[in-house]
Amino acid sequence: MYMHGKTAHIQSTMKNNFIMKKKLKLFVWEGIRRDYTAGIDFAMAYDIEEARQKIKEQSDDWEWKAYKGELMDEPKVYYNPFGTWISGGG
Repeated sequence: MYMHGKTAHIQSTMKNNFIMKKKLKLFVWEGIRRDYTAGIDFAMAYDIEEARQKIKEQSDDWEWKAYKGELMDEPKVYYNPFGTWISGGG
């Protein structure tokens, strides 16, 4: 089936969005859950809502109530293999 112009572009964009949504990504929120030093939250998920839910599942109720607002900020999202490190604090 031949498609042209705007229709082909829309279908291509929808297909790419669907594929990206179905691909696991690493979501990383840095500088959160501050006590003496900043913390980090991360989750492997298909989308940001699932990432937040996975973090919630690992948090105690008091932690989630105290810090869930920090997860409303946009995280860093990694689509491909990478490496990094974060120094510990004290």
